[in-house]
Amino acid sequence: VMHMQYWSSLSAHYLHAIAQHLRRLNKSCIVTVHNPDPHEAIPLTGYMEKRLLHAADRLVVHSASGRDILGARYPGLAEKIRVIPHGIVRHASTATEPGDRELAGFRQDTRYVLIFGNLRGYKGVPTLLKAWKRVIRECTDADLLIAGRFWNKGRNPASRAAAYMLGTGRTAREITALLEDRELRDRVILREEFLPDEVIDACCRVADVAVFPYDRFSGQSGAATRAAGWGLPLVVSRVGALPDLAVDERFVCMPGDDAGLARILLAFLSDSGRSADARKEQLARVEPFCWDHVALQHQAMYSELAGQANA
Repeated sequence: VMHMQYWSSLSAHYLHAIAQHLRRLNKSCIVTVHNPDPHEAIPLTGYMEKRLLHAADRLVVHSASGRDILGARYPGLAEKIRVIPHGIVRHASTATEPGDRELAGFRQDTRYVLIFGNLRGYKGVPTLLKAWKRVIRECTDADLLIAGRFWNKGRNPASRAAAYMLGTGRTAREITALLEDRELRDRVILREEFLPDEVIDACCRVADVAVFPYDRFSGQSGAATRAAGWGLPLVVSRVGALPDLAVDERFVCMPGDDAGLARILLAFLSDSGRSADARKEQLARVEPFCWDHVALQHQAMYSELAGQANA
Protein backbone atom coordinates (compact mmCIF):
# COMPACT_ATOMS: atom_id res chain seq x y z
CA VAL A 1 0.00 0.00 0.00
CA MET A 2 1.25 3.48 -0.85
CA HIS A 3 -0.35 6.45 0.89
CA MET A 4 -0.02 9.82 -0.87
CA GLN A 5 -0.80 13.29 0.45
CA TYR A 6 -2.62 15.57 -2.01
CA TRP A 7 -2.75 19.30 -1.20
CA SER A 8 -2.68 21.13 -4.51
CA SER A 9 -4.12 20.34 -7.93
CA LEU A 10 -0.73 21.31 -9.37
CA SER A 11 0.63 18.02 -8.01
CA ALA A 12 -2.08 15.84 -9.58
CA HIS A 13 -0.02 15.17 -12.71
CA TYR A 14 2.92 13.43 -11.07
CA LEU A 15 0.81 11.78 -8.34
CA HIS A 16 -1.39 10.27 -11.06
CA ALA A 17 1.69 8.85 -12.77
CA ILE A 18 2.71 7.20 -9.48
CA ALA A 19 -0.82 5.82 -8.96
CA GLN A 20 -0.85 4.32 -12.45
CA HIS A 21 2.53 2.68 -11.86
CA LEU A 22 1.23 1.17 -8.61
CA ARG A 23 -1.69 -0.33 -10.50
CA ARG A 24 0.73 -1.99 -12.92
CA LEU A 25 2.54 -3.46 -9.90
CA ASN A 26 -0.78 -4.64 -8.42
CA LYS A 27 -0.30 -2.41 -5.38
CA SER A 28 -2.94 -0.36 -3.56
CA CYS A 29 -2.98 3.42 -3.54
CA ILE A 30 -4.52 5.73 -0.93
CA VAL A 31 -4.80 9.48 -1.45
CA THR A 32 -5.50 11.86 1.41
CA VAL A 33 -7.36 14.81 -0.13
CA HIS A 34 -6.53 17.65 2.21
CA ASN A 35 -8.63 20.20 0.33
CA PRO A 36 -11.80 18.67 -1.17
CA ASP A 37 -12.47 22.14 -2.56
CA PRO A 38 -9.22 23.80 -3.70
CA HIS A 39 -8.21 26.95 -1.82
CA GLU A 40 -7.81 28.73 -5.14
CA ALA A 41 -9.03 27.75 -8.60
CA ILE A 42 -6.03 26.95 -10.80
CA PRO A 43 -6.88 26.65 -14.51
CA LEU A 44 -6.38 23.37 -16.42
CA THR A 45 -5.84 21.17 -13.36
CA GLY A 46 -9.29 19.66 -12.82
CA TYR A 47 -8.89 16.92 -15.43
CA MET A 48 -5.75 15.47 -13.86
CA GLU A 49 -7.25 15.66 -10.38
CA LYS A 50 -10.20 13.61 -11.59
CA ARG A 51 -7.87 11.00 -13.09
CA LEU A 52 -5.80 10.82 -9.90
CA LEU A 53 -8.79 10.33 -7.62
CA HIS A 54 -10.31 7.69 -9.88
CA ALA A 55 -7.00 5.81 -9.91
CA ALA A 56 -6.88 5.60 -6.10
CA ASP A 57 -8.27 2.65 -4.12
CA ARG A 58 -9.23 4.83 -1.13
CA LEU A 59 -9.64 8.56 -0.60
CA VAL A 60 -9.22 10.06 2.87
CA VAL A 61 -10.78 13.34 3.95
CA HIS A 62 -10.66 14.96 7.39
CA SER A 63 -14.36 15.58 8.04
CA ALA A 64 -17.89 14.62 7.06
CA SER A 65 -18.26 17.97 5.32
CA GLY A 66 -15.19 17.16 3.21
CA ARG A 67 -16.69 13.78 2.32
CA ASP A 68 -19.90 15.45 1.18
CA ILE A 69 -18.06 18.02 -0.94
CA LEU A 70 -15.85 15.45 -2.65
CA GLY A 71 -18.71 12.98 -3.10
CA ALA A 72 -20.89 15.65 -4.71
CA ARG A 73 -18.15 16.62 -7.18
CA TYR A 74 -17.28 13.01 -8.03
CA PRO A 75 -20.41 10.91 -7.33
CA GLY A 76 -18.80 7.74 -8.62
CA LEU A 77 -16.13 7.88 -5.93
CA ALA A 78 -18.39 7.98 -2.86
CA GLU A 79 -17.69 4.34 -1.91
CA LYS A 80 -13.94 4.99 -1.82
CA ILE A 81 -14.08 7.91 0.63
CA ARG A 82 -13.12 7.44 4.28
CA VAL A 83 -13.29 10.12 6.98
CA ILE A 84 -10.19 10.16 9.21
CA PRO A 85 -9.45 13.29 11.26
CA HIS A 86 -6.29 15.32 10.87
CA GLY A 87 -3.89 13.98 13.50
CA ILE A 88 -2.94 16.15 16.46
CA VAL A 89 0.14 16.02 18.66
CA ARG A 90 -1.40 16.52 22.11
CA HIS A 91 1.33 17.69 24.46
CA ALA A 92 1.45 16.22 27.95
CA SER A 93 2.55 19.54 29.47
CA THR A 94 1.20 22.79 28.09
CA ALA A 95 2.42 25.10 30.84
CA THR A 96 4.43 28.17 29.97
CA GLU A 97 8.15 27.48 30.04
CA PRO A 98 10.87 29.87 31.27
CA GLY A 99 11.89 32.22 28.49
CA ASP A 100 8.73 31.66 26.40
CA ARG A 101 7.70 35.32 26.43
CA GLU A 102 11.16 36.45 25.38
CA LEU A 103 11.30 33.82 22.63
CA ALA A 104 7.85 34.83 21.37
CA GLY A 105 8.65 38.55 21.66
CA PHE A 106 5.74 39.09 24.07
CA ARG A 107 5.61 41.75 26.78
CA GLN A 108 5.04 40.67 30.38
CA ASP A 109 2.00 42.89 30.99
CA THR A 110 0.04 42.09 27.83
CA ARG A 111 -2.27 39.29 26.75
CA TYR A 112 -2.09 38.03 23.19
CA VAL A 113 -4.42 36.76 20.50
CA LEU A 114 -2.65 34.70 17.84
CA ILE A 115 -3.05 33.73 14.20
CA PHE A 116 -0.21 32.04 12.33
CA GLY A 117 0.42 30.25 9.05
CA ASN A 118 0.63 31.23 5.41
CA LEU A 119 -1.51 34.36 5.02
CA ARG A 120 -3.37 33.34 1.88
CA GLY A 121 -6.64 34.84 0.71
CA TYR A 122 -8.99 32.32 2.30
CA LYS A 123 -7.56 32.74 5.84
CA GLY A 124 -9.88 35.64 6.77
CA VAL A 125 -7.18 37.98 8.10
CA PRO A 126 -9.02 41.11 6.86
CA THR A 127 -12.13 39.90 8.72
CA LEU A 128 -10.03 39.44 11.85
CA LEU A 129 -8.56 42.95 11.59
CA LYS A 130 -12.02 44.49 11.25
CA ALA A 131 -13.15 42.50 14.30
CA TRP A 132 -10.03 43.48 16.21
CA LYS A 133 -10.78 47.16 15.71
CA ARG A 134 -14.05 46.55 17.54
CA VAL A 135 -12.31 44.54 20.27
CA ILE A 136 -9.64 47.07 21.18
CA ARG A 137 -12.21 49.77 21.85
CA GLU A 138 -13.29 47.76 24.91
CA CYS A 139 -10.24 45.63 25.70
CA THR A 140 -7.09 47.56 26.57
CA ASP A 141 -4.64 44.87 27.67
CA ALA A 142 -4.50 42.50 24.68
CA ASP A 143 -2.61 42.69 21.39
CA LEU A 144 -3.03 40.68 18.19
CA LEU A 145 -0.06 38.81 16.70
CA ILE A 146 -0.28 37.92 12.99
CA ALA A 147 2.60 35.65 12.06
CA GLY A 148 3.19 34.24 8.60
CA ARG A 149 4.10 34.88 4.99
CA PHE A 150 1.95 36.69 2.45
CA TRP A 151 3.22 34.71 -0.59
CA ASN A 152 3.28 37.97 -2.56
CA LYS A 153 7.01 38.13 -3.11
CA GLY A 154 9.45 35.99 -5.00
CA ARG A 155 12.92 35.94 -6.40
CA ASN A 156 12.01 34.30 -9.68
CA PRO A 157 9.22 34.54 -12.29
CA ALA A 158 7.70 31.18 -11.25
CA SER A 159 7.10 32.27 -7.63
CA ARG A 160 5.68 35.61 -8.76
CA ALA A 161 3.39 33.81 -11.21
CA ALA A 162 2.19 31.48 -8.43
CA ALA A 163 1.43 34.48 -6.20
CA TYR A 164 -0.55 36.06 -9.04
CA MET A 165 -2.60 32.88 -9.66
CA LEU A 166 -3.28 32.38 -5.95
CA GLY A 167 -4.32 36.00 -5.46
CA THR A 168 -2.08 36.37 -2.43
CA GLY A 169 -0.89 39.79 -3.60
CA ARG A 170 -4.42 41.17 -3.29
CA THR A 171 -4.73 39.86 0.26
CA ALA A 172 -1.37 41.35 1.22
CA ARG A 173 -2.42 44.74 -0.11
CA GLU A 174 -5.74 44.61 1.75
CA ILE A 175 -4.05 43.73 5.05
CA THR A 176 -1.43 46.43 4.56
CA ALA A 177 -4.15 49.00 3.85
CA LEU A 178 -6.10 48.02 6.99
CA LEU A 179 -2.97 48.36 9.09
CA GLU A 180 -2.59 51.95 7.95
CA ASP A 181 -5.29 52.66 10.53
CA ARG A 182 -3.36 54.07 13.49
CA GLU A 183 -5.80 52.59 16.00
CA LEU A 184 -5.08 49.11 14.67
CA ARG A 185 -1.39 49.62 14.05
CA ASP A 186 -0.74 50.27 17.73
CA ARG A 187 -2.42 47.02 18.79
CA VAL A 188 -1.34 44.60 16.04
CA ILE A 189 2.04 42.92 15.65
CA LEU A 190 2.67 41.76 12.08
CA ARG A 191 5.56 39.32 11.73
CA GLU A 192 5.71 38.70 8.02
CA GLU A 193 8.23 35.90 8.10
CA PHE A 194 8.71 32.21 8.61
CA LEU A 195 8.87 31.54 12.35
CA PRO A 196 10.91 28.56 13.64
CA ASP A 197 9.02 25.75 15.37
CA GLU A 198 10.29 26.70 18.81
CA VAL A 199 8.97 30.26 18.40
CA ILE A 200 5.53 29.10 17.25
CA ASP A 201 5.34 26.66 20.16
CA ALA A 202 6.30 29.41 22.63
CA CYS A 203 3.59 31.64 21.16
CA CYS A 204 1.04 28.83 21.59
CA ARG A 205 2.01 28.31 25.23
CA VAL A 206 1.85 32.01 26.10
CA ALA A 207 -1.08 33.33 24.02
CA ASP A 208 -4.58 33.44 25.50
CA VAL A 209 -6.48 32.41 22.37
CA ALA A 210 -5.83 31.60 18.71
CA VAL A 211 -8.13 32.70 15.90
CA PHE A 212 -8.67 30.97 12.57
CA PRO A 213 -11.55 32.93 10.94
CA TYR A 214 -11.24 31.40 7.47
CA ASP A 215 -13.56 32.81 4.81
CA ARG A 216 -13.71 29.58 2.81
CA PHE A 217 -12.24 26.18 3.51
CA SER A 218 -13.06 22.49 3.07
CA GLY A 219 -10.30 20.68 4.96
CA GLN A 220 -8.56 20.94 8.31
CA SER A 221 -5.94 23.48 9.34
CA GLY A 222 -2.48 22.25 10.29
CA ALA A 223 -1.91 25.51 12.15
CA ALA A 224 -5.15 25.14 14.13
CA THR A 225 -4.44 21.52 15.06
CA ARG A 226 -0.96 22.51 16.20
CA ALA A 227 -2.31 25.27 18.44
CA ALA A 228 -5.00 22.96 19.84
CA GLY A 229 -2.37 20.37 20.72
CA TRP A 230 -0.86 22.92 23.11
CA GLY A 231 -4.28 23.48 24.69
CA LEU A 232 -4.54 26.97 23.20
CA PRO A 233 -8.26 27.78 22.94
CA LEU A 234 -9.42 28.20 19.35
CA VAL A 235 -11.92 30.62 17.86
CA VAL A 236 -12.85 29.41 14.37
CA SER A 237 -15.30 30.06 11.58
CA ARG A 238 -17.92 27.59 10.46
CA VAL A 239 -16.09 26.22 7.43
CA GLY A 240 -14.57 22.82 6.67
CA ALA A 241 -13.48 20.79 9.66
CA LEU A 242 -12.53 23.80 11.81
CA PRO A 243 -15.66 23.62 14.03
CA ASP A 244 -14.67 20.05 14.98
CA LEU A 245 -11.80 21.55 16.99
CA ALA A 246 -13.78 24.19 18.88
CA VAL A 247 -14.64 23.56 22.53
CA ASP A 248 -18.27 24.49 21.87
CA GLU A 249 -20.50 26.83 19.86
CA ARG A 250 -19.34 29.86 21.84
CA PHE A 251 -16.05 29.67 19.94
CA VAL A 252 -17.54 29.42 16.42
CA CYS A 253 -18.52 32.34 14.17
CA MET A 254 -19.83 32.59 10.63
CA PRO A 255 -17.23 33.28 7.93
CA GLY A 256 -16.82 36.97 7.15
CA ASP A 257 -18.78 38.07 10.24
CA ASP A 258 -16.41 40.53 11.87
CA ALA A 259 -19.06 41.72 14.36
CA GLY A 260 -19.77 38.16 15.51
CA LEU A 261 -16.07 37.39 15.76
CA ALA A 262 -15.53 40.51 17.86
CA ARG A 263 -18.30 39.46 20.27
CA ILE A 264 -16.70 36.03 20.76
CA LEU A 265 -13.26 37.49 21.40
CA LEU A 266 -14.59 40.14 23.79
CA ALA A 267 -16.58 37.55 25.74
CA PHE A 268 -13.47 35.41 26.15
CA LEU A 269 -11.02 38.22 26.94
CA SER A 270 -13.36 39.89 29.42
CA ASP A 271 -13.46 36.73 31.58
CA SER A 272 -10.06 36.86 33.27
CA GLY A 273 -10.51 33.46 34.94
CA ARG A 274 -11.52 31.65 31.76
CA SER A 275 -8.10 31.01 30.25
CA ALA A 276 -6.90 28.09 32.43
CA ASP A 277 -10.23 26.26 32.22
CA ALA A 278 -10.44 26.85 28.48
CA ARG A 279 -7.04 25.25 27.97
CA LYS A 280 -8.16 22.10 29.80
CA GLU A 281 -11.38 22.04 27.79
CA GLN A 282 -9.48 22.49 24.53
CA LEU A 283 -7.17 19.57 25.28
CA ALA A 284 -10.14 17.37 26.19
CA ARG A 285 -11.93 18.38 22.99
CA VAL A 286 -9.11 17.24 20.70
CA GLU A 287 -8.37 13.97 22.50
CA PRO A 288 -10.20 11.88 19.81
CA PHE A 289 -8.00 13.47 17.15
CA CYS A 290 -4.67 12.51 18.74
CA TRP A 291 -2.32 10.46 16.60
CA ASP A 292 -2.79 7.34 18.73
CA HIS A 293 -6.43 7.19 17.60
CA VAL A 294 -5.84 8.45 14.05
CA ALA A 295 -3.02 5.93 13.49
CA LEU A 296 -5.34 3.04 14.37
CA GLN A 297 -7.88 4.23 11.80
CA HIS A 298 -5.18 4.34 9.15
CA GLN A 299 -3.93 0.91 10.17
CA ALA A 300 -7.42 -0.55 9.78
CA MET A 301 -7.67 0.90 6.26
CA TYR A 302 -4.24 -0.48 5.29
CA SER A 303 -5.18 -3.91 6.63
CA GLU A 304 -8.44 -3.85 4.68
CA LEU A 305 -6.64 -3.14 1.40
CA ALA A 306 -3.88 -5.65 2.12
CA GLY A 307 -6.50 -8.29 2.86
CA GLN A 308 -8.25 -7.62 -0.45
CA ALA A 309 -4.96 -7.87 -2.33
CA ASN A 310 -4.17 -11.24 -0.71
CA ALA A 311 -7.67 -12.67 -1.13
